[in-house]
Amino acid sequence: EENERVVVLQQNLEKCQEKLLKKQQDVVKAEELVAQNNTEEELLRTKMQELTEEANSAAREKTTLENELKRSKAPHKAKSRELQHVETETTRASQRLQAAKRQLQEAREEIMRAA
Repeated sequence: EENERVVVLQQNLEKCQEKLLKKQQDVVKAEELVAQNNTEEELLRTKMQELTEEANSAAREKTTLENELKRSKAPHKAKSRELQHVETETTRASQRLQAAKRQLQEAREEIMRAA
């Protein structure tokens, strides 16, 4: 009976050792997965940081280009306003000229009738 008990205990010990070995293997696999996930997470963090820096750089470049465009358009815009003003004045002068011509013609006709 004592031998049987020893045999059962040895069998139980072997089963426990097998379970322990299996659990140790599971722990190693889990540690490998965690290490892999940490590596992937770090790569993703690095990539995200790079993309953020690129986006910020592109935003700064866009602002610079917009400012350059605005500065380059300023002389043209000023000349356009000046041209519009000149065209308006030309139209008014033309209208005054036509009115003066009508008045002159009326005055001539009046002089001719009086003569």
